[in-house]
Amino acid sequence: ISMLQHLIADAKAMEVEATHAETSAQEDYEAFAKTTTASIETKKKEMTTKEEEKGATEASLVEARQAKEGLTTELEELATLTGELHNQCDTLMQQFDARQSARSDEMDSLDQAKSMLSGAKA
Repeated sequence: ISMLQHLIADAKAMEVEATHAETSAQEDYEAFAKTTTASIETKKKEMTTKEEEKGATEASLVEARQAKEGLTTELEELATLTGELHNQCDTLMQQFDARQSARSDEMDSLDQAKSMLSGAKA
């Protein structure tokens, strides 16, 4: 009988120990699950924030590319205009002496005509 009582006591002790181990394991699991859930929520928020930042950055990139294209077009137009103005200036410089001479001849002719008209009035 004492052996049975000893077995019953051992069984009860094992049951208490198993119940305690199960309770402890359940508490550990709940703490792990709570930590994991919190971590998942934090990561989801971080991911959402990163996606928003990525969207804003991509929008800025598109705007920058469009601005660059506009500026490139404007620079090309300015380069074309500069070339045209340079050609016009070169043409004027090449014709300067001829125009200067023609202007001088014209002034001389006007002076002669003026003197002739002045002499005719007198």
